[in-house]
This record gives sequence, C-alpha cells and structure tokens, in this order.
Amino acid sequence: MTKYQAGGMRRPHEIALLVVAVAAAGLNLRTAITSLPPLFPDLQTRLNLSSATLSLLAATPVICFGVVSAFTAWLSRRYGEEMILLVALVLLTAGLLLRGLAPGVMLFPGTNRSGSGYRSGRRCVT
Repeated sequence: MTKYQAGGMRRPHEIALLVVAVAAAGLNLRTAITSLPPLFPDLQTRLNLSSATLSLLAATPVICFGVVSAFTAWLSRRYGEEMILLVALVLLTAGLLLRGLAPGVMLFPGTNRSGSGYRSGRRCVT
C-alpha cells in the first residue's frame, strides 16, 4: 500500500491538517467572486465600461460555473479530488492576479479563470 493511496491509514495530524486545508480553501474560494461587484462603480468609471459590459462581467462567473460543472465530476474521478483542488486553487490565484495586475486588458480573462477555479474547487470541497 502506497502512502497516498485512498483509504490508507492516516495519522491524526495528517487528518487535522487536511481538515484545516479544506476549510481554508472553502473560505477563500468565495472571495474571488464576491469581491468584484462592490468594485463595479469604480471599474465603470476608471475603465469606461458600459452597463452592458458590467452586466456581462457579472454573468461571466455564472457562465463559468455551468461550463466547468459539466467536466469537474469526470475530472475528479479521473485525476482525484486533491489534484483537481490544487488546479482549482492555481486557476483561482492566476485569475485574481490577472484581474489585479492588468484590469484593463485582463478583467474578463481573469474573471473567467477565477470563476472556473471557484467552481472546480467548490465541487471538491463540498
């Protein structure tokens, strides 16, 4: 039996660390989506975005949820939930960095990445 095989014996501190890591990931996933709407007035002013563009920006994470949800269950069965959660957190981080570093150009791609990471990670955490 390998060390990382599912169903293997785990030490109590490994279980505690896993619970803390999953709880921290679950708490941090939501901020990528909920942090954007309060900034809409500022984004509209600074980037000269129209109301239609802001509406599309608000709908982008929801569209990502639907698209990514179709594949996340299959991917987690194929690669394991730990790997999918890791990829989800990397996507989420990349999306937030893109959105923060170059909001004029990377606002939509960053929101797309963070929405995809959120949905993938949320499926693994729950």
